[in-house]
Amino acid sequence: MGWQDEEISKNNFDGHKLETDIRRWDIICSKFIMFLLNPFLVVTVLSASCILAVQTNIGLFPRVMAFLLLLFLNVFFFFLINTLNAFFSSKIKLGILGKHMFTFTDEGLIEETAFNHALHKWCSLDRVVAILGYVVVRVSGQNWHVFPSRCFVNEQDKQSFILELKRRINI
Repeated sequence: MGWQDEEISKNNFDGHKLETDIRRWDIICSKFIMFLLNPFLVVTVLSASCILAVQTNIGLFPRVMAFLLLLFLNVFFFFLINTLNAFFSSKIKLGILGKHMFTFTDEGLIEETAFNHALHKWCSLDRVVAILGYVVVRVSGQNWHVFPSRCFVNEQDKQSFILELKRRINI
């Protein structure tokens, strides 16, 4: 896998392709990553856990333990719901799981699957993050593209991909 068309110069990534093979586990992990990257969800879970822990009429240590337990339960149920959704949703199977081919062009990032052909203009991409073995790219709001580290030949390949994405979207 990794970058294709290596004869293209380092300064011109147009035409470069990256193939990914998205599996159910990637969907589950990406949902968790998106949870971590969404400040609203994180603040909501922390606030709810804190409020519930403070409501108790016990000492400081049990309150801290109650907070940590509630925090764990909130994250666990979020993870559980998304895991069940990833395994049982037929909608996920069509167009999300399987092979995706991404191509750099002047206009934007082209995504091709067996069910989809889309152009994501550079101005619609606004965040690139490397976290927990994935490179995630936010596409207009709450939609993300996920690139597992296994789709890159090596770490240098992954870093050039990230740098080129950031250069294209002016981060």
